[in-house]
Amino acid sequence: MKRYDLINFEIDDTKWLYDPEPAKRIARFAKRYFKHFQSQHAGHPFELLPFQFEIVDAFYGWLDPTTKLRKHNELFLLGGKSTGKSPLLAMLGCWHLLMEPDASPRVISTASTLEQARIVLDFAKGYIYNDDLLSSLVDCQTTILRTTNDRQGEWRCVTGSGRAKSGFAPSVFILDELHELAAKDAPMLETMRNNLTKRTNSALFIATNAGTDIDGICGQEYKRAKAVLDGTRYEPSLLPIIFEAPETDDIKSPATWIKAIPALGHTIKESEVAKVMQRIRGDTGREITFRRQFLSQWRQTSKAYISKHDWTLCEVNQLPDEVYALPCYVGLDYASTRDITAIAFVFVDLSADRLYVKVDMRMPKSAALTYQDDYNIPYEDWQKANYIQLVPKKTLEGIEEKKAIAQTIIDASKRYQIQRVCYDKTGTDQIINDLIESGLTVEPINWSAYGIGSATKSLQARIIEQSITVEKNDCLAWQAD
Repeated sequence: MKRYDLINFEIDDTKWLYDPEPAKRIARFAKRYFKHFQSQHAGHPFELLPFQFEIVDAFYGWLDPTTKLRKHNELFLLGGKSTGKSPLLAMLGCWHLLMEPDASPRVISTASTLEQARIVLDFAKGYIYNDDLLSSLVDCQTTILRTTNDRQGEWRCVTGSGRAKSGFAPSVFILDELHELAAKDAPMLETMRNNLTKRTNSALFIATNAGTDIDGICGQEYKRAKAVLDGTRYEPSLLPIIFEAPETDDIKSPATWIKAIPALGHTIKESEVAKVMQRIRGDTGREITFRRQFLSQWRQTSKAYISKHDWTLCEVNQLPDEVYALPCYVGLDYASTRDITAIAFVFVDLSADRLYVKVDMRMPKSAALTYQDDYNIPYEDWQKANYIQLVPKKTLEGIEEKKAIAQTIIDASKRYQIQRVCYDKTGTDQIINDLIESGLTVEPINWSAYGIGSATKSLQARIIEQSITVEKNDCLAWQAD
């Protein structure tokens, strides 16, 4: 049964009891006691948007039929900027502080900095200040909220920078902007997860945008959530909610924006997103930031030279046959041990000012499998698709491996009009000698910071102008991203 169309998550209702009342109670609580206090909605009741209600319903509505405890005790919520994550978590934090059956409830907010951790708490304080009854029930201090009645509840802010104490016994743990946490903060998340086991029916709420490190803390949680969503991982305690736009969608279209920002038109106007979009104007760094913040698309850095979108527009599944009659220049980047050796064949059409590129890549299989295990880089999938050759050797330093590299270029010279082979001199003596003996013209390249920079700028310009055509290779595209 598929109950949640907006959040695109299917609940297996054969093992769990569904109760629609908890979400309805929480929605009534929000509308009755909470008023927005910012922007155009100031003074209006907090009415859950449809996608927010479905999240609440999915998290609180599914119960163990025997114990009546919640099926889910973790929520992973990823969405674009202005999705309304912080207000929603603030409301839920107040619900647990004031209403959820729990003795001496403890809510803990954390983030990469205390200032960031206070954002959700400050939303809660704003809601409390704007309601006379809530103000009488909660004493609001800078980083702590305490109930004034016999519930003896407390909401406290802590920083995520390695200071999580093992003594905490939270009812709710709210981790905001997970993508900003550093690797050193990983033990904090596990400590808080362990602390949540000290209470029955506790909850972990993680909210985040897409990050810059897919292999970091947030990236690992994201991949875990995606695996639950696609059914490759069974973890009923986790409710994964991911709002993201596909990489191939038109980034200028509101139909794309709303996939990552389901509150578009409510928490942020289309015109405001359009203004941010218009400021890109060919600036790759701004585009990367826009894609990450507003489309929930992961990016390694906001300063990358090459736009993945532009790169995709330059790809074709196979170069046209007539390309192989054009003058060809070969670039050899040899790596002997744990990196990729690449042979780039560049065909030059001077009349059309266009380059055509196809690449042969290989690396030691042992190194590839290590990177695959440690960083989830899909080298074996790429090998099956003929994007890279995984050589069953620990290195490519042997005479046999070097001769195989040279032979690849020599064989290509029988099909292509190779003008010269350009190469980095490091470790390539044997390869180059074989190429010279075959009659090929070779030319060493002396690398410098200036040379690399000017070549990269030239490549970037061609990609933006789409005056280069690249034969599709997902391993190459991954390196370009």
